Amino acid sequence: MRPISWCMKAIIFDCDGVLIDSELIYKSTEREFLEKVGLTYNPVEFFRRFMGRSEESFFEEAGKDHHALHGAPLPADFRVNLLESQKKRFEEELQAIAGIDAMLHDLKHVTRAVASSSPIDSLIRKLEMTGLKPHFGAHIYSASHVKHGKPEPDLFLYAAEKLGVAPKDCLVIEDSENGVLAGLAAGMTVVGFTGGGHCHDLHHESLRTTGAHKIAHNTLELHAMLVDVFRPAPDARLSLA
Repeated sequence: MRPISWCMKAIIFDCDGVLIDSELIYKSTEREFLEKVGLTYNPVEFFRRFMGRSEESFFEEAGKDHHALHGAPLPADFRVNLLESQKKRFEEELQAIAGIDAMLHDLKHVTRAVASSSPIDSLIRKLEMTGLKPHFGAHIYSASHVKHGKPEPDLFLYAAEKLGVAPKDCLVIEDSENGVLAGLAAGMTVVGFTGGGHCHDLHHESLRTTGAHKIAHNTLELHAMLVDVFRPAPDARLSLA
């Protein structure tokens, strides 16, 4: 991986799979409900295609697949039943990624935001449930705020604008190929994170191949990286090979 010089002013975090360990819940319920209507996917390809996309994008793409296979739209109750199942599992199982809360406390001096493909109400609720919402104040942004979600750059550019930081000075933390593509398209530096429970053995390679500038395999690596990059001194910078 190429060496890069870091001199960043803000961090923009994805939420699902980076701050909270929710992607496994999302993807397992999605695959379960899709299989009920005859749509079966290779697990790795399913994650590559759908992870990081907005809720609307997921249902649109799933609907296209269903129509191609069956010549008909998804069942009328498919969406509401899937979302209700996910909501129930979140209430029972959702947790923050281990170590993330402590990391955010250590980085309290750093300008930061959340930029997630989740609908805004769901995003805020998940951050509240895991106790992470206070770390971000008003800077919680969603695909609901922009016309085009990830892999388009709109959401990250919107977050940077709200933070008052130039895109080139923003560091993005992402766990999906679509998120990495969005960060790169926004002109930001991107760290691929593979510490979520959903990440498979080759996850880091897929993020690296997609273009992530650096990979953090777990929260300890990410924590150490960010503490070094965002030292309190105004001239803090770090070169990483």
